[in-house]
Amino acid sequence: MSDDKKLVLDANIFQVYEGTVKFNDGERKQHFIQRPSGVTVFGIDSDNNLVLICEYRSFLNKTILKAPAGGIEKGEDPRVAALREYEEETGYSVEEDDLKEITVFKMGGWLRWETYFFVAKSTKIAENRQHFEDSSEKIELVKIPLDNALEYIANSEYEMDPFLLYGIAQLIRSIK
Repeated sequence: MSDDKKLVLDANIFQVYEGTVKFNDGERKQHFIQRPSGVTVFGIDSDNNLVLICEYRSFLNKTILKAPAGGIEKGEDPRVAALREYEEETGYSVEEDDLKEITVFKMGGWLRWETYFFVAKSTKIAENRQHFEDSSEKIELVKIPLDNALEYIANSEYEMDPFLLYGIAQLIRSIK
């Protein structure tokens, strides 16, 4: 895609752009959707439990198992977003020194965004508990012994968020 992209639609949570793509046989106009960047946090508490959440997704009409995640606000550092989102969705806090970026997943093609994956060690219930469940979020905490995480997920009754398995694979690679 050349640098001549033009904003076609700004829908707040995503934007649609049009640009020119060069191919061997010429140029073509192409549209793509740009989503804001996000963060996903795999927290491990002091008892070596993986802290996940179950969240109802109205579009799917079901509850899914996932890692705490959310958007990066405009101008916000991904680490700051990870700390904020983790506390908002779990009520747990983590010291900044215990937060480690493990990978960045970048999606290309007609849907574009990036998600920063973090592992947060030694998480604990926040002193000034900042669990902000908004009306669109129905969240339940799920703690899984880290040693049994793959077995739990394989046998879980919950639908899996696609990033959960990818993120756990990255988590395992990062703690080896």
